[in-house]
Amino acid sequence: MVIYFPLLKIFPQNHFWLSENENLSLEQGLSQSSVYSIFQDSRGFLWFGTADGLNRFDGYEFKVYRNIPSDTNSIINNTIRAICEDSEGNLLLGTDEGLAKYLLAENRFIAQKKRGNKKNTINTLLKDRENIIAGTEYGIEIFSPNLVFKEELKLEEQITALLIDSHNNLWAGGPSGIYRRSENRNEFEKMYNYYLLTCRNIFETDKGSIFFLLNGKGILKYDYNNRKFSEEINDELLSNIFFDKWTNTFWIGTTNERILNYDPANKKIKKIITKPILNFQNENIRKKKLTITSIYIDRSNLLWVGLDGEGIYKFNINAPKFKKVIDNKTGADLFEGEFVKSIYKTKNGALFVNTLNGMLLYDFINKRFYDIKGNPFKNKIVYSVAQVGDDKIVMATNAGLFVVTNQLKILYSYFLKGQMLSLSKDNNGNIWFGATQNICRLSKNYESLDTVKIDFENRGYYPVKTISFTPDNLIWIGYLFGGLVCYNPSSGEKTHYVNSSLNSNSLSNNSIRAIYSDEKNNCIWIGTENGLNKFDRQTKSFTHYYEKDGLPNSFIYAILSDEHNNLWISTNKGISKFTPGNKPGTQFKNYGIEDGLQSNEFNKGAYLKDEKGYLYFGGINGLNYFHPDSVKDNPVKPVTLITGLKILDSHVEAVGKISRLKELKLKSNESVFSLQFSALEFTNTKKNSYAYRLLGFEKDWNYCGLKREARYTNLDPGEYLFEVKSANNDGVWNDIPTQLKILIVPQWYQTLLFKILLILFLLSAVGGSIRFFEVRRIKFRIKKLEEKEALAKDRARISRDIHDEIGANLTRILLISDIASSQQETTKWFDSFKQISRSANETIVKLDEIVWAINPKNDSLKNFMAYLSEYIEMFFEHSDKSCRFNYPAVIPDVTLTSEKRHNLFLAIKEALNNVQKYSNANQVSFELIVTKTFFSFSLSDDGVGFLPAKTLESGNSIKNMKSRIDLLLGEFELKSASGEGTTIKFTIKI
Repeated sequence: MVIYFPLLKIFPQNHFWLSENENLSLEQGLSQSSVYSIFQDSRGFLWFGTADGLNRFDGYEFKVYRNIPSDTNSIINNTIRAICEDSEGNLLLGTDEGLAKYLLAENRFIAQKKRGNKKNTINTLLKDRENIIAGTEYGIEIFSPNLVFKEELKLEEQITALLIDSHNNLWAGGPSGIYRRSENRNEFEKMYNYYLLTCRNIFETDKGSIFFLLNGKGILKYDYNNRKFSEEINDELLSNIFFDKWTNTFWIGTTNERILNYDPANKKIKKIITKPILNFQNENIRKKKLTITSIYIDRSNLLWVGLDGEGIYKFNINAPKFKKVIDNKTGADLFEGEFVKSIYKTKNGALFVNTLNGMLLYDFINKRFYDIKGNPFKNKIVYSVAQVGDDKIVMATNAGLFVVTNQLKILYSYFLKGQMLSLSKDNNGNIWFGATQNICRLSKNYESLDTVKIDFENRGYYPVKTISFTPDNLIWIGYLFGGLVCYNPSSGEKTHYVNSSLNSNSLSNNSIRAIYSDEKNNCIWIGTENGLNKFDRQTKSFTHYYEKDGLPNSFIYAILSDEHNNLWISTNKGISKFTPGNKPGTQFKNYGIEDGLQSNEFNKGAYLKDEKGYLYFGGINGLNYFHPDSVKDNPVKPVTLITGLKILDSHVEAVGKISRLKELKLKSNESVFSLQFSALEFTNTKKNSYAYRLLGFEKDWNYCGLKREARYTNLDPGEYLFEVKSANNDGVWNDIPTQLKILIVPQWYQTLLFKILLILFLLSAVGGSIRFFEVRRIKFRIKKLEEKEALAKDRARISRDIHDEIGANLTRILLISDIASSQQETTKWFDSFKQISRSANETIVKLDEIVWAINPKNDSLKNFMAYLSEYIEMFFEHSDKSCRFNYPAVIPDVTLTSEKRHNLFLAIKEALNNVQKYSNANQVSFELIVTKTFFSFSLSDDGVGFLPAKTLESGNSIKNMKSRIDLLLGEFELKSASGEGTTIKFTIKI
């Protein structure tokens, strides 16, 4: 039996144990499972060269580049054996068909021109200040940055490794030796000779030593001081090596899936324990071990391992935040698989771990278990343990209460009804026990065990899950289903707190599993099955915290505090660090399996804080311990890159190009767009979080959690600035955002010029409209004035016509009547009456003409021609002349004012009188021609034309006709010749 254990100390482990790993294979999008090369570019993307394509990884998904025979911009060959980067951030690729270059800004590949028919496989690449150096199947080839061949360095063998050292010497390794070319020499010197080996890698440490990994032999070292080679590691299974500049150690892969870490300064090699990885533990699944073909350390100190046929594995080689009890020899978790119910550490440093399989006793110094002979608790479940004195322990179990020595010898036993689920020691040294049906108190001298009744009406019996004391010696009891009770053992006063749907400040849930007294803030923290509660002892109210407030899970098992007043809370979904003083939204920091926890699920009673400040939590799969000050956040701030673009919800092929863009131009009809982004920090991408904003549209950051897309709809044309930033798995933000200028180009009708022209047009239209209506108003007034003036003219003309025509005729009739009255009834008297009759008829005709001229119903060319035709027929009715009319079948609707009709009629009438009196014609023709702009009326006869004797006599009538047509602003035309008749034509504008 072990009777004494030295004080517990935590010593550094002499091995690496990698519990966290992630396999990336075909199921996750990798193009092929044989990975020959791994590289992280200057932006942060990881690139994997396989036997079937180049793969870019952003932490979430792969983008695969393959050769497309019909596409000259695709990669030249699908087997990628080497990857490096030029000074402009473009990728240089060694393939089985030569050298290729990926131009990221143009999202296309270019390749070297093939020389000859020989196989052009490139095994390794190197970029110096001016050239690209390629190790090929036949030696070394030198290319310009544009892949133009410059020279060939013939070594007459395959070159598989290259290095330019700090002295500017070029080292090369192949299947039969190691070569060096000094900067001032053109020829290679064979530095080391071997046979049927392959130099796979060459690295130089900061100590000025060069290391060579030889497949089939091990690792050689060249020392510049003594200029000699030495055998560093003799292991023929080594397959690949990578120098970690952060730790100055080498990470080594083997042909049988082992991973080693080698410290050249101390010449110590450590085997890496990985679990689970590559079926290490299951030989029945795969008999043949696979070769590690590539190995790489990224900026976050993550180890990436490529295998020939198994894809990629990622390991976090940083020290885990939460430790496990590890076997020093095998690297196994000694408590793995154990369902831990309680933890206790004695003053002498012995760690008691109580599981469903019994009690285990562990010595941290010797890293081993001790067998407790005659262990009386081997088949009992220990729920809680407390130290009483230097050599006594009290245990609450499923079989009763026991006081034992440090050697587990039972001193006192108390067998009570029900199970003893919890215990706690008050300020007087008494031990209080919570059972399934009552509360018990054991005196500090173990002489008496009392049962304390804490009865509530209609409460029934609820199991006591936890008991805690405050400095004022009040007992706080947490029940399963029964709520919280505050009990004063001195006065017997009891206060019961339960959940009430009517009171938002009541207890969140009646099943309580943890209580912690916060003396500094005078409050009680209660962990329930549905949330964390803060009980303010002054206001008697509860404040609740749930998953929406940051808790990983609302089912709480245990609460411990550290020296900085942070609370560490175990749940069904990991452990949470709660900092009450932080602002809401930043109070909880959550940890899970990926941080080294035994499981995400823990247990009630399995928690402990020791005298050194270490915290212990047990769960369903073992035990974790840690010091809160050693739980450091991941310091690597992620670089955020824009990785995708959607326009109108359709993907735009801009991968490789979009991440380098500084400005994005979109048409106004493309203003519905989305941007995808990734934080290139790979520790735990499932916990990376993001924030973005679009300046010019919004000012505040949109904190979108794990969401990696920002979508905007129907933005106005203009200039915007998109910003995105991210935080790593521990919530460490990179406050320098990635920016992308976005220009929404307006359509022609949205441009400033168009808007100015539109405004000018509208102003012109308004001005034109105003002018139009003003001119119209003026014209209307002028028209009214003209109509008034025309009316006055018509009245004057009518007055004149009546005076000249009607008046003259009436006067004439009057004179003839007077003469006739003085005459006898003779022949002269009869002639006078005939003159009176003729003058009366003429007066009637004249009056009819005047009435016709002033009637507005006749204000049309059609009515005018009807009246004129009737008048002409009547005019020649008793004449020997024949008349012929030539009018259009349809006379257009042309308006003629009364003045126009009157003057035109009088002119035509004058012409008719001339024909009748002077023409001696047999036939008279009348013709009307109407166009859109004018109409003309012509009168022709076949008479004698103008006779010399008649010219003077007819001269006044021609002047009268012309003057009337001039009043109408028309044209007067006269054609006549002796013996050829006469034509008179009037043309009037419409």
